[in-house]
Amino acid sequence: MSNSADFAIWRLNNNGTLDNTFNGTGFITIPFNTNAIDAIYKIGLQADNKIVAAGSTGNAFGSYNYALARVDSMGILDGGFGNGGKAITDFTGSDDLAFAIAIQPDLKIVAAGETWQNGKWNFSLARYFSGLNVGVIDEPAEHFELSAYPNPASNYINLNYELTNNATVSIAVYDVMGKRIKSYVHNETKIKGMQAEALAVDDLKKGVYILRIETDRAQRGVRFVKN
Repeated sequence: MSNSADFAIWRLNNNGTLDNTFNGTGFITIPFNTNAIDAIYKIGLQADNKIVAAGSTGNAFGSYNYALARVDSMGILDGGFGNGGKAITDFTGSDDLAFAIAIQPDLKIVAAGETWQNGKWNFSLARYFSGLNVGVIDEPAEHFELSAYPNPASNYINLNYELTNNATVSIAVYDVMGKRIKSYVHNETKIKGMQAEALAVDDLKKGVYILRIETDRAQRGVRFVKN
């Protein structure tokens, strides 16, 4: 039996089925340390639809710390938060457990829980920057469909999508842990209408990847297998 456990976030459709637009599978698991026991106790939703999970990471012998992770709306770890999308806070060198989370009006993230100190449990708080800017006006998100084939792919994968407006586009490949592996297009202006890209994947190792396209108004991703 394994002595480790990871954060796990699942997203479901209204009918209770897994939402496969979330990390390509409907869920993501997030390990903090090798052989660590990680647990989520609370999640929060930012104004930009990024998900913040709060809990603890530690081992069977104690020494637990606050643990936070943030994923974007597609279920990919957000590298703009903490260290590769994860943050660990140790208050006293003893046990720290985060049981609650809140997003302030100024968009900072507050985690609350308890810390073992001087032979008793004490209330503890930590606050984190979210990386969001106060006063940004949200524009309506653009909806676009995409398809990627062949899947599995060996040398190239063809990406087709349609833009309803002129847009600034970025296209990249990520591994299932949210690490960007390869960038194809970065902040390139595209004219509205059908778009087609032939993307080389022959240099990727065999495995499962997320092909993600981002515009200045929306983002979508599709899971594919590299043979």
